[in-house]
Amino acid sequence: MLIYMDQPDVASTFYKAVEERPKEWSEGFIDYYTNQGLGKELGCIGASGTVQVLEERRKLELEIYDVLQMNKRMIDNSQYDDEKCMRQLVQIMGEFFE
Repeated sequence: MLIYMDQPDVASTFYKAVEERPKEWSEGFIDYYTNQGLGKELGCIGASGTVQVLEERRKLELEIYDVLQMNKRMIDNSQYDDEKCMRQLVQIMGEFFE
């Protein structure tokens, strides 16, 4: 069973996290995503470069999700509604274990 928590607006999600977390977190996160792998290959720099990498990663994840032949469900977390996501998760798990 795969449960994919989708966050369609990658940019606003990232910038929301940047505002809510310590500066050290965002600096480390940006460094991690821009200075290795895809970020380095694409020449990504700074917060906007991090968003670019995250958007590319999401595209790849969704492509993989689409081709996986397994029990899978997607939860839309665009509203940042923890209670709604938890209810959906409990429902999915209930269906899976029936």
